[in-house]
Amino acid sequence: MPAIATSMSQPEASSYPTLCAGDGYYLKRLRPEDVSADYAKWLQDPEVIRYLQVRFEARDIDSIRAFVAGFDHKDRFIFGIHDAETDRHIGNITLRVNPHHLFANMGYLIGDKTYWEKGAALEAVRLVLDFAFFERKIRKILECTTENHIASNFNFRRLGFTFEASIPDLYWSDGAYHAATYWSMDAATWAKLRGRSTEEVVQ
Repeated sequence: MPAIATSMSQPEASSYPTLCAGDGYYLKRLRPEDVSADYAKWLQDPEVIRYLQVRFEARDIDSIRAFVAGFDHKDRFIFGIHDAETDRHIGNITLRVNPHHLFANMGYLIGDKTYWEKGAALEAVRLVLDFAFFERKIRKILECTTENHIASNFNFRRLGFTFEASIPDLYWSDGAYHAATYWSMDAATWAKLRGRSTEEVVQ
């Protein structure tokens, strides 16, 4: 049985990597001072936030910086997604860990539309799963999207997630109510998909 993660035994935020490097992209721990006017524009673009719950809220730079400051990088993580060649900040990805049950929820946003359909989302999710399972040592990732978010559902299936359930007519999107689709990934499965030993992850 895995050790229970408690506030006494859990490492400090500084003990976790601040940067996760991939091939074309990398993740870097996001700080309030990293929030730019471009970031604020992403959250004002109807195409970018089409499937996000943030579309129901007004956001400015100050409120976004306060949002980013709320991530402690122990159980709540937010990383900027960057182009590895130019260091351009193109989006964000979050990981929210339940420290008692060792599962997490994830969410991502590619805000710079010039990077859509260029593999940024897929690589960012791969990197955050590596971080979640090999560094933060959680057991499972749960993710929810809507049935009409074709790209997101495709990405989860392509990455090897398991389709768990669908709840009809749950989320308002594109002028109608749509089903919520739930996906999961466990640590052992991810280790195998990445060609690594299952001994490296929580069982």
